[in-house]
Amino acid sequence: MWSKERVLEARLTPITFVNGYARDAFDFKDPFELFVGDNCFTGVRCVVRKSTGEEWFSIEPPEAPDAPPRLNAKFFCPNGELGLEIYQNEWKCTTGVWDLKVSGSIIELRTAPRKVMLRLRARPPHGLELQYLNMVFRDTGILIDEQGTVRLTMAGAHIQMKDTEVVCADAVFNLP
Repeated sequence: MWSKERVLEARLTPITFVNGYARDAFDFKDPFELFVGDNCFTGVRCVVRKSTGEEWFSIEPPEAPDAPPRLNAKFFCPNGELGLEIYQNEWKCTTGVWDLKVSGSIIELRTAPRKVMLRLRARPPHGLELQYLNMVFRDTGILIDEQGTVRLTMAGAHIQMKDTEVVCADAVFNLP
């Protein structure tokens, strides 16, 4: 049990601010399903792959039979700064984000009052849902709206996906 003085000291210097990020980890099992808006991806290696080989949201197979699949993704704020990163199932949110709210299985990032940038919902043990997203990955805009529609925008071209199931694909979107 902590002393009153230690509790007061901890309140003055929260560990999140000392470290520069908040973090936690996902605990998933195979078979893993990624829900992107109202689309379901099963057995998918990555969601977006550029011709340069750069990937956004990759899902690597487990390292051992009872190990979890390994998720990696970066979510960027409108100013281009990294807001949240998932690396090998551990998520980290920088303290530069205006607000981070974790409530039960939902993680929500805001860039300003009432300005949601990202909403994730864990669906353990086999799934993760990207409920809302508004970001730019290099020169590609990625939007998941409140109705579950996914929109990618690149060099004036638009790709839209709704109510789709993708099974066993190396990449859902291959972009120049």
